[in-house]
Amino acid sequence: MEHNESFRLSMLNFLEQCPSNLPIIASLGKKNCGKSSFMRFILHDNYDVQELNRKILDDPNSFSYKKYQDLVLVKMHDLESQDDRSENTLLRFSSCLALADILFLHISHTDLQNDTFIQTFASNYLQSVKTCLKYRQDLPNIIILVRDPQWLGIDPELYNEYKNIVELFLNKVNYIIDVLFRKFCLMFEEEAIKSSDNENEKKENIEAISKLREELPRYHLEINNFYVVYCQFDNQNNKPWYYGIEPCSIAEKDFQVCYFDELSQNILRTCHEKRQISDQYLSLNSTPISGIRNEMTNRIQIMLQNYSNQNPRRRIFEHIRTELKYNIFTKYKDESDCLKLLRYFTSLRKEIDKINTSIISTNKTKFTEIEIQQIRNKHQNEIERLISENIDDRELMISIIGYFKYITAITFANTFSVTPNFKDSYCYEAFEYIFFFSRDDEIISNQFSTVETNLCKFRCLFYYDEEMEDIIKTLIPDYFKIYESIFCIYKDVIDCSLRQNYKYKEIFDKEAEIFMQNNYIENLEKLVNLLSNFIVCDFMDVKEFLSMLKSIHIQALLNKKNTTEFYSGENVLFKELSKTVKIFTTSRISRLFPSLSGLTSGVINTARRCIIEAAATKAVTTAVAALSAAWVPVVGWTIFGLSTAYSGVSIFYSIFRKDINEKIVLSYTIEDDTIILDAIIFKNHMNGKLSGEKGLLDNKTFTYEIVLTNDKNALKSAFLDVKCYIAITGRSLDYVRG
Repeated sequence: MEHNESFRLSMLNFLEQCPSNLPIIASLGKKNCGKSSFMRFILHDNYDVQELNRKILDDPNSFSYKKYQDLVLVKMHDLESQDDRSENTLLRFSSCLALADILFLHISHTDLQNDTFIQTFASNYLQSVKTCLKYRQDLPNIIILVRDPQWLGIDPELYNEYKNIVELFLNKVNYIIDVLFRKFCLMFEEEAIKSSDNENEKKENIEAISKLREELPRYHLEINNFYVVYCQFDNQNNKPWYYGIEPCSIAEKDFQVCYFDELSQNILRTCHEKRQISDQYLSLNSTPISGIRNEMTNRIQIMLQNYSNQNPRRRIFEHIRTELKYNIFTKYKDESDCLKLLRYFTSLRKEIDKINTSIISTNKTKFTEIEIQQIRNKHQNEIERLISENIDDRELMISIIGYFKYITAITFANTFSVTPNFKDSYCYEAFEYIFFFSRDDEIISNQFSTVETNLCKFRCLFYYDEEMEDIIKTLIPDYFKIYESIFCIYKDVIDCSLRQNYKYKEIFDKEAEIFMQNNYIENLEKLVNLLSNFIVCDFMDVKEFLSMLKSIHIQALLNKKNTTEFYSGENVLFKELSKTVKIFTTSRISRLFPSLSGLTSGVINTARRCIIEAAATKAVTTAVAALSAAWVPVVGWTIFGLSTAYSGVSIFYSIFRKDINEKIVLSYTIEDDTIILDAIIFKNHMNGKLSGEKGLLDNKTFTYEIVLTNDKNALKSAFLDVKCYIAITGRSLDYVRG
């Protein structure tokens, strides 16, 4: 672990210093195989061999890097014997696969034909690629370098012999990957079916395993090319020089000596193109926001880019390190150990799932510290009893509980996430209420109470401790995108205000004033403070961001005002009527722990979600796609919903016994000599369905009706706010004003 922590600190130091627009070329191989000297040779980096260690930033963890104009070269020692520490090997291998744009694998001629090496390599590659593909969409270009070749000469037969060796190596590796993966799926399926409590759960588990099997082709080792590397030492210049053999287009010769010039050019060209794309993203011109383009929109989009692009490589590395630290499925390779692991995992999961059910099914909305501790102690005793029955494997079972901390932390991060790509979480829902119902304290307070209650429920888990909080702190920043979320929601507020038909300038002015007077920041601070143990947020920046959005809103409203022909409001009095109906989901239950199907489809599999939000514009979306995309694992796409095949992280259940209807009726009658000229209606509606809308308007009477319905299986509260401005004209306006 000390070695692993030292490597982590070295990697973090490197990732802090490495500009995000520089492509990474990774070089991975055994110690003392000439990785650094060969890579610097093909990059035309002149050096003295005795000065190499001084010029490259080496550390005790066999990790080094060097920056060039259009790339950064990273070297790691790995691909060692099967006795190498597995977690360290997987961390280095996974990091290369997840962070590199091009990966060079330095493998000796002997190792390419060594079955022991091939078995170890295949196992490590499978675990590493499964981890990597949770955090990026595609693998890097992989190039195999055949080091220490035993056959010398330049002829077609020799080249083809090496080609056959590499192809046979790939075939053996992928065959082993197939065997390992299918065995795991079969064992997991058997345990999942045996542990299913009913047919629906059994069906979900089988479907999840089927999805898992479909991922197998993505785990195969594929290479873009291979090169045979010969080395001779130049005593005069005190450095090695390298050559190889390659096909030649010259008619009289089939093969020729090469000095890897074409490889060098391809690397530099690829890296230059990637850097240009990245630089283009960072220098994007602003695009209109709700029809407005000015210096303010440019500043807004720069802020969004900056907050979205805060060192994604570092975040990916921290996610990978955390997963490998706790993911027990990467630690055991022996089949008997895996079977034992799965049995204990299933047994503990069922017990913890019972605990989950007992906690989330309580109707309590408030928990005292004493009550939380009593619940924790009760469940701790139940689990200790189970562990004591298998005392010989106590250490294994405790490590499984550590894994439950990790996947519960992912559940926590999803449950309280704030991201435009996941709008069903408790906190994103609270954000929407803050902006769309900013003046309704009951709606906002109710949602805050829901957040607090569910935070307490997580604390009731017996394994919730400082270690789990540290895992959450590592994960949740990538699920908590406050600026992108504010932008998306407030842009909806702007667009909604621009769609309204105000008809009269007086109504327009009053509604515009209300928009400008709305104070969102206080409630945003209250919400974020509920998660202050995990989230650090500079609200001075948030205030500035909101202020700029409000300025855009004012400009957009002024543009609408200046381009709209309003009806005359002269000699017209406006009477305001309003009513709000609320249907709260009083029995909404969220899982604290993923179902087995959700776990299989998300954490064990490679389900993922982009964590760099493309909130602002199409330009930002394009730019984000151009970068090395950063992803995080989810336990299922339909996280907030009734039980489905992949409703894993926080399945929500609603216990409505029947549909609930709430009707709004607005009416107004005039008895003097004034008349009702017009009625302008604004509806603010969230969730549920609207029906039965009808209205009656004559000179003396106005009535309006509408019904809000929340389905018996609804997962969210539903709200409808109706505001009506009645335009009155006539001689007796003084009476009406009274």
